[in-house]
Amino acid sequence: MNYEIIVSGFGGQGVLIFGEILSQGALKENKHTVWFPAYGPEQRGGTANCTIIIGDEEIASPISIDPDIVVALNQPSLDKFEPWLKKGGLLIINKTLTTRKPLRDDIKIIEIDALTLAREAGEERATNIVLLGRLLKEIPLLSVDTVKEVISVIFAHRGEKVIAANIKALNTGWNSGD
Repeated sequence: MNYEIIVSGFGGQGVLIFGEILSQGALKENKHTVWFPAYGPEQRGGTANCTIIIGDEEIASPISIDPDIVVALNQPSLDKFEPWLKKGGLLIINKTLTTRKPLRDDIKIIEIDALTLAREAGEERATNIVLLGRLLKEIPLLSVDTVKEVISVIFAHRGEKVIAANIKALNTGWNSGD
């Protein structure tokens, strides 16, 4: 089975890193994957989203018009991508930056105060990683150990402190909602 995922937020929120971590992890686990980023011309504050497809089957197209999973890091992302989500799909919301409840009742909804949890983990900028941890708990796309390995590689240039904070954020997201 293949999972189609859209992650969306403001530029600078780590949307593309979220997708890169998933895609690199999928490669490490010998799964088929596509990572397709899209962003506006702004470096920070503009919109950014990416589509990630992961699964056991070959992937015909990198485009998803009815994803299984949407991760919305802000209100514009919720507004844009909630309608796209497949019936029965999973919507994960960073409730720190959203102002309304989702409108649909035919999907599973998880709201997380990702900013507070990222601060507790020691890295305010790791809201994306908190949300990634919660996604992996809900749908085990990849092993958490694989994702930790990928985080260690992707953030290696930033030092051990940043790696540790992001791994803690991943664990915090995994444990949220217990």
